[in-house]
Amino acid sequence: MDQDALRIPTTMQRADLWIDPGQCVSGSIFLHLETRRHAGQERPEDVLNEREPFLVFSTETSDERRFYCKRRIIRMQYLDEQPPPEPAEQTILGCGLLLTDGAMLAGSIREFFPPERRRLSDYLNNPAESFIRLHLEAGMVGLINKEHIIYARAVRDARV
Repeated sequence: MDQDALRIPTTMQRADLWIDPGQCVSGSIFLHLETRRHAGQERPEDVLNEREPFLVFSTETSDERRFYCKRRIIRMQYLDEQPPPEPAEQTILGCGLLLTDGAMLAGSIREFFPPERRRLSDYLNNPAESFIRLHLEAGMVGLINKEHIIYARAVRDARV
């Protein structure tokens, strides 16, 4: 049997992972070309929020493939070169986060929320996702593990 016929088509997204207790690893995450969650290619937050406890990561220094436990990932950051289109109804929430590794991040959460659920607490308490998407400066996106958030606070300046 042809081994290539068994391969699942993927692409790679360059990213940095911060692993508990604060170690940073640079490399790439594997993304499927299609997903059941939405139209188009799989996004890093899709992978992190899937039920599987491990993700495959190819390290930059040794091109080694490692399987990282998602619960031990504090955050992932990557350059979002193709952000999804922003619907007119999108809510933008300014947010500051203090993480267990001492990092203080500031950015904005940009999501569609129903009118009755447009508070930061509603987004953070959503049990469907373990990682939240925080838009940082210069096109960077942070995917933050909720288990590693010490506190979150709403901020007025949501331009990031």
